[in-house]
Amino acid sequence: MKKNLLTILLIVMAFMNLTLSIVLVIAVVPAANKTNHAVTKVAQILDLELESKEPTPELSVEDIEPYNFTERITVNLAQSAGQKNSQFAQISLSLSLNKTSKDYEVKKELIAARETKIREIVSETFGKYTKDTVLNSKEEIKKEILAGIEEEFQSDFIIGVSFGDIVIP
Repeated sequence: MKKNLLTILLIVMAFMNLTLSIVLVIAVVPAANKTNHAVTKVAQILDLELESKEPTPELSVEDIEPYNFTERITVNLAQSAGQKNSQFAQISLSLSLNKTSKDYEVKKELIAARETKIREIVSETFGKYTKDTVLNSKEEIKKEILAGIEEEFQSDFIIGVSFGDIVIP
C-alpha cells in the first residue's frame, strides 16, 4: 500500500511540475519578447547600430566642404488620414562633400548642373512623409536622400545631408 501511495504522490508531483513549467513558459516568453521589442525600438530611436558596419575613415573638418543650396526647396508632403488640404514644407538644404575623395574634383562641378535632380530626390523623399511624421523622421529622411544622391552621382563623395531648417506652415 505504501508503494502505491508513494507512486501516486510522485505522479502528482511530476504533473504539478509539468503544469508549473508550462505556466512559467507561457508567462515569461511573451514578456521576454516584449522586452526585446522595446529594447530594439529604443535602440532605433537613439540611432544605435545593432550590427557593426565596416569602419569608415574619420574625416577632419578641413576635409569636409559644405555645398549650400541658395534657395529653399518647397516640397509637397503626403496627406494624413482625413486631411483635405495638401501640406507642404520649405527646406534649407546643405550637402557635405568629402574633399579627399577621388571623385571630388570632377563630381563637385556636377552638383550645380544636377541641382534640379537633387531637388527632385529631396521632393520625392519628403513626399512619402506626412506633416506629423516629418519632424520625427529627419534622420531617416536624410539617409534616404543621401542614398538617392549617391546613386545619382555613382559616387560616395557626398557624405552628408543637412537641413538648416524645415518650415511646415
